[in-house]
Amino acid sequence: MDWAATLRKEGQRSAILRSDDIARRYGIVESAVGNALRRQERRGLVEHVSNKVYINKLAHDFSPRELVGVLRPKAYVSLESALEEWGISTQSHRATCVTTGFPAAASSS
Repeated sequence: MDWAATLRKEGQRSAILRSDDIARRYGIVESAVGNALRRQERRGLVEHVSNKVYINKLAHDFSPRELVGVLRPKAYVSLESALEEWGISTQSHRATCVTTGFPAAASSS
């Protein structure tokens, strides 16, 4: 399988790759897809960000918001991140996302 061509094709669909989705879509064993994506990571074509989740660097329209939606579906993007995305704010930062899914760890003093 030509993985560079596959990544270009997948990049038209989304900048976020899930190894289980790729395995299902192409009828490949998931462990083989994981091995292939690790090889592509060494080549610099993808970035591993979480269990089974990769950023496809061949995609032209990567958005941190899209990644947050995959990693934490119940999260939302902060107002300052949205303002920057829409070109209204002059402050620049990656993305600020909020979720109620994981409570903050208590600090011990």
